[in-house]
Amino acid sequence: MNHQTVRPAAPVPVWKGWERTLLWEGEPALVCTVQPLALPACPPRTARYYRRLEQAWSARWEKRLYPMACAALRAARAASRPFRPWEASLSAAVTLHSEERLSLTVDAAERLDGPRAVTLRLGDAWSLPGGRPLVLSELFPPGAPWRRQALEAAEEQLRARQEAGEARFSPGWERLLRRRFHPERFFLTEEGPVLFYPLFALGPYVEGLPQVSLGLSGGDGAAGG
Repeated sequence: MNHQTVRPAAPVPVWKGWERTLLWEGEPALVCTVQPLALPACPPRTARYYRRLEQAWSARWEKRLYPMACAALRAARAASRPFRPWEASLSAAVTLHSEERLSLTVDAAERLDGPRAVTLRLGDAWSLPGGRPLVLSELFPPGAPWRRQALEAAEEQLRARQEAGEARFSPGWERLLRRRFHPERFFLTEEGPVLFYPLFALGPYVEGLPQVSLGLSGGDGAAGG
């Protein structure tokens, strides 16, 4: 099945985009940022899902992260140490928009005391025009051993990267690959589904979020609607 890429005719504003600095005794403690997001034409419930997602992260930052940042600022001030305001951000990218599918990645990043931010990535795939969430198994041909095939493709690609010196994963990463596999961690591109793993799942921070393409030609096993 050919999933022809289309241009969004009427983008749906979802996140307006904003930046907010939360203070403690007049000093910045936490800087929160949401990048603007406008989706290609999509069902209202899909847009509502992402609006609720923004609200959930904003609530987390204000109710949980902000008090922690204030405590860290207070401790730094008591010890006469410099304090760098904590940071939290939310961004999303459309990875596929066709007549039958919409897919995005959503990255929520938080940088606390250290120099590095920790990023949590979500991958979403929707069938159009109905807006039904797609699962990884239905992107494979019916009856295919999809989990085994996905893991074999991931192991082959990651081993090739390590042998080429492009990556350095943890000892025993092949076992971790299977143990930490989650079928909801994927998104769609024109070339097909892409699996990804969280930070530190297979190696050190420098390896980022490892991802592999399953090369299913856009996931011909999935049904639209």
